[in-house]
Amino acid sequence: ALRAIYDELGRGFRAAAADLMRRAGSPDPARHGPLLVAFVEGLLFDAVAGAGPEPDTAGLRAAVAAYLDGVLPQDTIPAGPGAALQGARQNG
Repeated sequence: ALRAIYDELGRGFRAAAADLMRRAGSPDPARHGPLLVAFVEGLLFDAVAGAGPEPDTAGLRAAVAAYLDGVLPQDTIPAGPGAALQGARQNG
């Protein structure tokens, strides 16, 4: 029964992430959105499980910015860490 609940919640997160990536200029938001969720889930697991160093805001922003730099076309990435997400938030 929990699996059905988690699956539904996961679909919602992945759909929202795909929409965010679309608004940020991703050429493949259906693929990049779910990968963003998986990436962030990995960061969270690393932080919670204690496998890596204790995260700080600057480190988390830099990690997400590096992901976005890797998947978004360079001409759509606003300057500064987190700017792509901020731009997507303002545009939609």
